[in-house]
Amino acid sequence: MKKILFVLMAVALFVACGSKSTITFNCDIPGFQGQTAYLHVLGDGDSLMRSFHLTDSAVLTDGKAVFSVKVDQPRFAYIVMGGNPVSSLFVEEGEVVCDANNNASHGTPLNDKLSAVVDRVNTLRESIQTDSVPDMRQVILDGMNIYLEAFKSNADNALGELMLQSYLGMGFQAQVLTLEDIDAALELAPERVRQYQDVVEMRNMLAEMERTSEGNDLVDIEGIDPATHQSVKLSDLVAGKVAVV
Repeated sequence: MKKILFVLMAVALFVACGSKSTITFNCDIPGFQGQTAYLHVLGDGDSLMRSFHLTDSAVLTDGKAVFSVKVDQPRFAYIVMGGNPVSSLFVEEGEVVCDANNNASHGTPLNDKLSAVVDRVNTLRESIQTDSVPDMRQVILDGMNIYLEAFKSNADNALGELMLQSYLGMGFQAQVLTLEDIDAALELAPERVRQYQDVVEMRNMLAEMERTSEGNDLVDIEGIDPATHQSVKLSDLVAGKVAVV
């Protein structure tokens, strides 16, 4: 369940076009004195799902690493030490405190907001562990609601993009996301996000699933009759009959 709730947090977010400037920030990482920290920052692209790139590295001195990154606005990133990710964070100016235990950071505006979301997800996860027979569908819906609320209050910033991806991804993976759900969420998203290829494909797939769901009229298909080798439509075969497809 922790994987379901958290794996979709490390996903792509919208990056506006514009000139890039160098952001220098300190990252306080307790317990890793003298080790090298590697910063992987989300790259550019025209979809929600994008790759991370190794952007900078720094040796921890007095428990702090200093990173300098060229970005056009705050971006999602994660830090790797000893070959393992130790914390996720937003690259923005200020002093960031990385929390390896909760896979989050705080100390700057977006990181404080991200940390609050992670705390809510952790609370949800802990409630599952104390319930002998948890209602997993309700757990998924509760997790989706956490992400949706965070998206609605941050629709105009990078955190909102991350929360939208987490909401859509969790709901789609669990097969509980509806066409109505995605349309309502996308109404709040920037136009360029609504045009992302993976967003369009997800919506089209949900629309097709709804159109062909149980109780709807059949969707006509055409194929070759193996007996006559002639083209035939499903509607021709069931015309005037009661058929279950």
